[in-house]
Amino acid sequence: MNKKYINFNSISKKYDDLQIFDNLSLEIEKSKYICIVGPSGCGKTTLLRLLAGLENIQSGNIEINGVNLNKISVIDRNISFAFQNYALYPHLTVFDNLAFPLKSKTRKQKYPNKESIAKEVNAISNLLEINDLLDRKVNMISGGQQQRTSLGRALITKPDILLLDEPLTHLDAKLRYSTRIELKKIQRLLNISVLHVTHDQQEALAVADHIIIFEKGKIIQQDTPLNLLYNPNHYLVDKIIGDPPSSILECKITDNKIQIFDTIIKFENTKRDSIKNVSEKFYVSLKSKNIVISETKKENSSVGEVYSYEVIGKEKQLIIKVGKFTLKHRTNINYNYKINQKIFITFETENLRFYYKKNGKFAFTI
Repeated sequence: MNKKYINFNSISKKYDDLQIFDNLSLEIEKSKYICIVGPSGCGKTTLLRLLAGLENIQSGNIEINGVNLNKISVIDRNISFAFQNYALYPHLTVFDNLAFPLKSKTRKQKYPNKESIAKEVNAISNLLEINDLLDRKVNMISGGQQQRTSLGRALITKPDILLLDEPLTHLDAKLRYSTRIELKKIQRLLNISVLHVTHDQQEALAVADHIIIFEKGKIIQQDTPLNLLYNPNHYLVDKIIGDPPSSILECKITDNKIQIFDTIIKFENTKRDSIKNVSEKFYVSLKSKNIVISETKKENSSVGEVYSYEVIGKEKQLIIKVGKFTLKHRTNINYNYKINQKIFITFETENLRFYYKKNGKFAFTI
């Protein structure tokens, strides 16, 4: 990634005794669609709020294009923020919600009259295909239309950077799919930098040029979507990214044998050099293709139970419990597995990835 457009330089942020970031550094390229992914409470939204100037940092600094933002006011940063809850004025029309940012004192010289404001409102409403809604109150339009209005209000000021905090959370599945296509199209058309916070890895994979994975205020990995899919360097990335995400399990390794539950997997001696220290403890990453299930007991199999299942397209995703651990496995939709049914599990060894238990980092693959 080319660096040096948005720079977070050794920033720290805490709320009372809760440390969010401790000496965090991050560099982001210009005019890219960046997705920030991670569990609730990991610092995703706080990062956006710090960049926008809605929160203060305790130490470090933030730069845009080499300019230190610490002493630059919110209005002068030319950053727009589209909030998760849309934050629209329900008593105003769509037109007035879009026009509202242009009526501020700081923009009065650029937009001195109703005609100049109407020109910008019409341009952005045409771009977002909501021009036929301009006279309607926002509490009289659908959730998808409210989302577009919120996005339009963020874009109408022509920001250099657009911040999106869980923008698709309140939309149904069909609208989420169509809206994420529109978001990517608009970003490319306007050639702006977008930082998009989401907990949905499918959403991130669909729109992002670059994905940053956060966990407890730290960057676990950042890379292109494809590299994260095929070369995760931490078990948490492997657990988050993928469809379905990998099942992460503890395993034991002795000589050229790997034990997962009651199943022993032998691997070739030629791969023995991959393992530097068998006294280490490891996690193994199991993708759906690595899991083989049967209704009849086989040699060297482990016993599991169908905990639940869900239909995904033309496949059925089984949630399988083995002791305290959970596996996800995709199978043919016509297979009639029942809840609480006992099944037997073996494992395929193709491209198994292993991670050190002590720090979660990638160890080796076989």
